[in-house]
Amino acid sequence: MHKLLEQQLAQVFPNGLPREINPLQPYVEQSYKQLDRLQQQLAECQAMLHSKEMSLNVLTDVVADTCIWLDGFNQIRDIRVGKSLARIFSDRLIGEEISAMKLGQSLHLFTSTLDQVRAQNYSSRRELLLKTRTKELYLEARFYPLDESEVMVAIKDITMDKLVSQMNNTALEESQKANKQLQELMNSAPVGILITDEAHQLVMINNYAIERLGQSLTELIGQEPIQFVEESHRGEYLDHIDEQLSQSTPQPGRMDVHLCPDAGDVFAAEMAFNTITLDGRTMVTQVFNDISERKALEQQLREQAQTDPLTGTNNRRAFSEKTQEALEHAKEHKQPFAVLAMDLDYFKRVNDTYGHGTGDMVLSRFVESVSAQLRPCDILGRFGGEEFMLALPDATLEQAGQIAERLRANAEAINVTTAHGILNVTVSIGVAGLNPRHQKLEQILNEADHMLYQSKDQGRNCVTVQRGLPRTQGS
Repeated sequence: MHKLLEQQLAQVFPNGLPREINPLQPYVEQSYKQLDRLQQQLAECQAMLHSKEMSLNVLTDVVADTCIWLDGFNQIRDIRVGKSLARIFSDRLIGEEISAMKLGQSLHLFTSTLDQVRAQNYSSRRELLLKTRTKELYLEARFYPLDESEVMVAIKDITMDKLVSQMNNTALEESQKANKQLQELMNSAPVGILITDEAHQLVMINNYAIERLGQSLTELIGQEPIQFVEESHRGEYLDHIDEQLSQSTPQPGRMDVHLCPDAGDVFAAEMAFNTITLDGRTMVTQVFNDISERKALEQQLREQAQTDPLTGTNNRRAFSEKTQEALEHAKEHKQPFAVLAMDLDYFKRVNDTYGHGTGDMVLSRFVESVSAQLRPCDILGRFGGEEFMLALPDATLEQAGQIAERLRANAEAINVTTAHGILNVTVSIGVAGLNPRHQKLEQILNEADHMLYQSKDQGRNCVTVQRGLPRTQGS
């Protein structure tokens, strides 16, 4: 018997139950058991309501602007409206069908999503577009399936996020468009263009540079161009890059550099540095142009300016510059130094008798004969006509005299074939050297020239070596 029933009957019948009541006991007990089941169901409903209320509160406070609780028949059982969506949703919708919500053309998407969530028992997300007279609203609706086909819908205003995203997308598209236009402009340039970021890594490169550096675009992007710079120029190259990145208003810079491609020969290039802003970041542009031909022409012009056009040896100016440098080195290191003054004998007679063409041949043959005997450090120069000077670094007067005698003998052995027969030539040579009293190049050259004239006075085809101290200036 149910305990509550026993307690109640004991109060009414303290001496025990009468027989007449016994047949009624099973019916009473069954009624109490039904009451217990009703109480248990009520408690479960209250717990479920409490749970859903808590869920609504959490979703409203943390996730959504507005939360809607729909039953299995798409009727609004409860709604919690956030401030930002108060003009669209209100608690007056409780008890209404979802068609009462002002969703416009998005109502169909909303309804179909509800059906999908119930069928699959899986949460879903949709973006809804609501159009009012003044603006468009973008809503994010998240659908969560509950028990008995009920669905919780959390709605959030994402209009601002959507506008920001659209602006970012527009900015990205504009940036990509600008970068594409920049790339096309770079590719049309007849020079190499490299663009590096703050880490010195390539972010853009044009077709000319790709071809000259000998790697593909995918291989080059992300690399540091310094690997293509000749090692001796890398320090100056990095200085230019750092200067562009470190200064608030950097000035354009330039340098001549040797670039070493993966495929092909090393080539000389003129490189100009500047800055450019891409996607809000400061980049360094490096524009280079192949100047190998220009450098070769400059070298050719320098050689022409320093070289005697007939014999190919140094002209007077080049000889003086190179010899002065060699003399300073000898004085600094306390090394001997000697100079030979050489003059072909009776050269005017050669020109008058055989013509200037034969005379030019004699001069060239003489220079060839002398050059064959020279060391790399020796300096030969033509001072004009048939007169030549030869500087001998690190050579004593005695050694210079021996060299001079060998050159004289070689000149004597020169044979030039002419229309009038074989032509032989001779040379007179004077030798002077570095001396504690007279150490200027001009003094040594004058002394060698004086020794040369002594050789001519002695009958030519001989060598005269300075003895003792050189003569004083003008004596």
